[in-house]
Amino acid sequence: MAALGKLVAGVVHEMNNPLGAINSATDVASRCVSAIVDVLESGSSIDEIKSSQALQRALRTLPDGNRVTVEASERLSRILNSLKSFTRLDEAIIQEMDLHEGLDATLTLLEHEMINQIEVIKEYGDIPVVLCYPGEINQVFMHLLANAAQSIQDTGVITIRTFIDPNYVKVQIQDTGVGIPSEHLKTLFEPSFTKQGERVKAGLGLFTCYHIIEKHHGNITISSEVEKGTTVTVSLPKDMVLLLDEM
Repeated sequence: MAALGKLVAGVVHEMNNPLGAINSATDVASRCVSAIVDVLESGSSIDEIKSSQALQRALRTLPDGNRVTVEASERLSRILNSLKSFTRLDEAIIQEMDLHEGLDATLTLLEHEMINQIEVIKEYGDIPVVLCYPGEINQVFMHLLANAAQSIQDTGVITIRTFIDPNYVKVQIQDTGVGIPSEHLKTLFEPSFTKQGERVKAGLGLFTCYHIIEKHHGNITISSEVEKGTTVTVSLPKDMVLLLDEM
């Protein structure tokens, strides 16, 4: 519930910005139209109307307002499409998933945590679609990427790599954050794990991630070094016949 609340708060924050821009542009456009109407009604000749400074200002302002509205609307559309892709509310529970699409949707929903602070580098490889529970895999991406962002105290980099080996499709999330002490690495996936600071402060999240990936007959590993960063690797089987057999 805490993770859901944070996601909703982030989405609301991201939507408020373009909505505010649209409201502002609409107000400006309304005043421009009123100014144009006043000029047309008060002008005694075509030449007087054309030379009106109020008319010229309105005509210069309207295209800018229209551009702002278009950009804000596109931003809203991107957020909503990402949210739809993230939740997969209108699709089957188990299906083929484009992992890159899931990662991109998650990044869009987390932009409020990364803006002007974190550079995201995508090193996407040529990977096949994966048969899985997309909603659950997106939950894993959300937690791991949010965790990576929170570990970076000032500015830093998150690198996302995707690649395959003979048996697995892999997603690797590497950050330049504060890192995790070696004595904590063995207990990261235990539900009772807690730690001071930003990195992995909610132990239940990694516990849940671990069991989601285990449910998919995959594995998740973490390597880290204090003050240098953390790398999390999620491995999902290319052949998910076992998952189908459980349905």
